Amino acid sequence: MSPIALIIKREVLVKIRSKAYVIGTLAMALVGAGLCWVFKLVGSNLSGLDMGMADSASQAANEVLAKYGLTEAEFTQMVAQRTAEIQAESGGMDFVFNGPGYAIGLVTCVILMITIIQTGTSIAMGVVEEKSSRVVEILLASLRPRQLMAGKVLGIGLMGLVQVIVIVAATGISAYATGMTDFLFNSGVDLTSAIIWAVVWFIVGYFSFACLFAAVGSMVAKPEEVHNAAGPLVIIIMLGYFSAIYLTVGAPSLGGGFSMLAEIIKYVPLVNVLAMSSGLAAGTVSNVDGFIALGISLVFIPLLIWLGGKIYSYSILQTGSKVKLLKVFR
Repeated sequence: MSPIALIIKREVLVKIRSKAYVIGTLAMALVGAGLCWVFKLVGSNLSGLDMGMADSASQAANEVLAKYGLTEAEFTQMVAQRTAEIQAESGGMDFVFNGPGYAIGLVTCVILMITIIQTGTSIAMGVVEEKSSRVVEILLASLRPRQLMAGKVLGIGLMGLVQVIVIVAATGISAYATGMTDFLFNSGVDLTSAIIWAVVWFIVGYFSFACLFAAVGSMVAKPEEVHNAAGPLVIIIMLGYFSAIYLTVGAPSLGGGFSMLAEIIKYVPLVNVLAMSSGLAAGTVSNVDGFIALGISLVFIPLLIWLGGKIYSYSILQTGSKVKLLKVFR
């Protein structure tokens, strides 16, 4: 078995035996599945009320139309004409808020954000613990630094992917059992496409950030310093989260220059991981844009791996104090 495969095996076994990993995965899976059943219960309780309210609203609307001497056709024409005038005044903007699509996009974004932060922090903590305990010196007697980093990144990434699949599968099965898949389909949401894109963008996002988290862990001397050192990476992830909300509903509804900014966000590596996964799930971003953004991110990943590997190789054996980033590139 190759050295990298041995490190991957070790990281997988550590994760499987971790109560925090197992409990966290099951908890998020239960939350996703539980929400589907809650929506079904609430929907069934409100269905009778909705029918009664619809009848009352229809009767009231007919009374108002009769009062002003309008027919339904005339009223519909007036609304269409006014809508066209508003769109012309706003530069031709045509946006319809899709609640179910927005909800799916937001849930996808949150799941990926939590998983990427958890797995990235786990990598950084694992690196600094090995460094502070001098275990890394023993490992590097038979491994090159980049091999050790690659094994750790791949092993933890594999378990992170398993976590995402378990959560998505539990939610998807519950959605199918409760009839939510039909509801989402009728609302214009392609759940299958959303799931596929979520997995793809998790893989892209993980490898975009994983080597950088490993580099951060190698630069510090003590585990308690990891969270401060990883702050800039977490800020980038949070920026991606707010960009996801903006790209999913904000930019289409505001139009104008905001839409131009949204077009730029789609193609910015690191930031676009959460934004594109959310926008594609919500249906506010086309599959064509998804493939273009994916291609740009895939081209950018080797640069991030090179950068993380260079920092890791230089810093992993530097003990005693935090390594300055400028020293790495001298």
